[in-house]
Amino acid sequence: MIHAIGRPVKADKLLAAARWAKGAYDKAVALSNNDQRSKSLRSAHLSALKADPEKFDADTRAAYPSKLNDYNHKVVEIAKEYSRATRARKKSELVRPKIAARREAARKLHGDRAHQMLAAEPLAKLADITKIAFRDLAGEHVTTDRGRVYRAAKRLEQARTAGNPLLLVLYRGHGHTAELDHETKRISTEILMREPVVTPLASYVTVAVPMRQFTALTKLVDLPNYELK
Repeated sequence: MIHAIGRPVKADKLLAAARWAKGAYDKAVALSNNDQRSKSLRSAHLSALKADPEKFDADTRAAYPSKLNDYNHKVVEIAKEYSRATRARKKSELVRPKIAARREAARKLHGDRAHQMLAAEPLAKLADITKIAFRDLAGEHVTTDRGRVYRAAKRLEQARTAGNPLLLVLYRGHGHTAELDHETKRISTEILMREPVVTPLASYVTVAVPMRQFTALTKLVDLPNYELK
């Protein structure tokens, strides 16, 4: 990844970012190896932030011992996990101490978050930076737990096959969890679970999905177009 924009922007800003990325890439790709290219791109991002490279390096060195200690502690804790699958998942989520230190140093900088993110990890692979990009740039939550979506897709197909009416509940939830938000809880308790609604609703297939996972659901099943307000 060379540069990123996480939210809708006007055409002139998008074009300016694309030109910046092209210029930074052309300068870096002319160098002989990835280490030099990485340093060139880091310098470009720091320059865009009007940041002092020496201070950034000093902040990285200052943060490194703590991040190394955190990393080693997590490795020991992961080794205690009984489940092999859990160990593998947690190992994949580990962040190398040097990267973690650079991220902390980058958070002290001012300016565009994309430049901050990529000053810490220039030439990062998209797969390695997806979570932080969605969280910091787009303000979105990233989850690898698709169990709720798969269950919802299965129930939707069951309703379609049986010809049952469907009640689709889309809710905002709380943070990273699938917990119902306050208003959805209120409606469920005060309306959906009381007569005269509860009796006819028994013939419906009810499917509840967090709004942030609705796009994932549409990739699994064919749904009509909805306008969310």
